[in-house]
Amino acid sequence: MKRVKKLAALLLAAVVAVSATGCADQSWSVKSGDQTLAIGVYIYYELTNYQTAYYQSSDSSTPLLSQTIEEQSGYDWVKNTALENCQSWLAVYNELAKLNLLPTQEEIAQAEADGGESWSTQYEDFGISKDSYLKATSLYNLYNEKLFDAVYGENGTQPVSDEELEDYFVDNYVNLRYFTKGLTTTDEDGNSLSLSDEEIAEIKEQFEGYAQQLNNGEKSIEEIAEEYQTSEELDSSPLQEITNQLDSIGFSDTITNELQDSGNNQAVAVQSGSVYYLFWKDDIASKADELQDAEQRNSILYQMKSDEYTAYVEGLVAQNSYTVNDSALNKYDPNYVEGKLS
Repeated sequence: MKRVKKLAALLLAAVVAVSATGCADQSWSVKSGDQTLAIGVYIYYELTNYQTAYYQSSDSSTPLLSQTIEEQSGYDWVKNTALENCQSWLAVYNELAKLNLLPTQEEIAQAEADGGESWSTQYEDFGISKDSYLKATSLYNLYNEKLFDAVYGENGTQPVSDEELEDYFVDNYVNLRYFTKGLTTTDEDGNSLSLSDEEIAEIKEQFEGYAQQLNNGEKSIEEIAEEYQTSEELDSSPLQEITNQLDSIGFSDTITNELQDSGNNQAVAVQSGSVYYLFWKDDIASKADELQDAEQRNSILYQMKSDEYTAYVEGLVAQNSYTVNDSALNKYDPNYVEGKLS
């Protein structure tokens, strides 16, 4: 089970949480300051946490809520993490209010319009209204963007210089140009069949030949891609390009390890599963000028400061006090969510 960041230690150490037990009103979940979160916000977080645990679980023989996740039962983990999500929402909101940085009505309206595109009435089956869904997703994202910028933005309390960002980019990102060849074919009935060993050997020889030409400086990756396009009678160039942290791209371990061991301006030919790949690994420093684009810069900055910002929000959570509607949380518990999913 992949580790999910927790706030438990901070909460136990410093948060004053008042429980509202036996409360007849089960329409809300958690309060702090002048903000009250509807029970639908809590249920939404329970649902997403349950789904996260389900898709990351490798134990299909044990019911999810009975499994152990971060030294808790699955039941407790889903329930406690949903509560922590609500407390984080409130802590971020309270900090923005304190800093007088709450978003404008226009910004809120835009966030709600954007979030509304992913809204589905199926959430209502769980007791999650559209308003609760938007608060838990698009509005919380907006609040975090505001607070993140207040800390790490150009005019923030801990601004990140262009030089710092470029150093992080060069040290942690790769720029890859590549194309692929499938190692399967389709029969007359539309069934997928593996190529013969001889055919796969020919493709391996072809791709390793391409890599050798690239590494010897005989041809560029564009020339190799054009040659491949012609030989395969493709309508357009097969060349793809991606810039990201290598571990975040989603390639197999076989590919990731090969690329990790290769240097800049180097080609790698590698088979992974039923696909053969030819990669050209650019000198990532040549892409540093893309950081001048505001959207690209923010994307890299979020990656750079993600863990630090998470710790910062954890600290804010610990500084706040909350009133928790235990009656509602116990009614709409992980068993309730699991029952709705079944």
